[in-house]
Amino acid sequence: MARGRIPSASRSRSPSSERRYSRSHSRSPQRLANRRSLTPDYVQLTDADAAFILGKGGKTKEKIGRVSGATLELPQRSLKLEITGEPEARRRAKKYVECVMAQRVGDVIVDESDPHFEKDCTIVPVPTECCGFVTGTNGAFLRMVEQEYGTIMFFVHLKGESERDRRGEERLAIFGERRARRGAELKVMAAIESRLEGHLTEHIEEHTSDSEDWGTDIVRLKMDEVSWALGKKGATRKKLARASGCIVEYVGNCVHMSGTRRERETAGEDLGW
Repeated sequence: MARGRIPSASRSRSPSSERRYSRSHSRSPQRLANRRSLTPDYVQLTDADAAFILGKGGKTKEKIGRVSGATLELPQRSLKLEITGEPEARRRAKKYVECVMAQRVGDVIVDESDPHFEKDCTIVPVPTECCGFVTGTNGAFLRMVEQEYGTIMFFVHLKGESERDRRGEERLAIFGERRARRGAELKVMAAIESRLEGHLTEHIEEHTSDSEDWGTDIVRLKMDEVSWALGKKGATRKKLARASGCIVEYVGNCVHMSGTRRERETAGEDLGW
């Protein structure tokens, strides 16, 4: 009895079918999306823009990259800034670059109706008489806050806002992640309060947030307790923040603790030693 040929369990693809498979696979929605997410964005600069974007020793470019999560490259003898990274990171980086370029020649305009505004930016009203103090010599205070919390900050005008609307205040825009923005905001508020005692604390009340994910608890101390709670050069405050993972800042005699419920509770317990 003749033996029949046993069918192969799997058949090899012909060259043409392999090519069809390769083409269809490379065109899959996921691969196309991944390819688009890796496509760089470019910003054309002037010579003056390039110098401003780089900053001293490349620090401004590095700061934009750190805060946005994107990578910025400006090849030598080129005025085309390359921005790579995830789409959201590239969008943020382009926004910050635009702000730096606008700052060089005039006012930085921020649009509150921008759909990304709330998750990208926090606005702090700064009394006009405090602007120099909050900025610091040659911007030293703002740069220190940016470095500590990983933010980038600009004095801005809100789109459509008149001089009358500002009522003797300037707008400080803080860009970065939510936690970073909150820390920088509180640090600026503390500076304002130290310059204009009572300006903020007159309107601050004790508060305990009921949010698990994110919130701020506020405890008002007696004035003679503040120096003890701060410690020498703020050492006790920094220790509380490190131990709890919570943002801890003092606006006058009001302790602000921002973070998750667990972080806030830990900071509050440590504060009550």
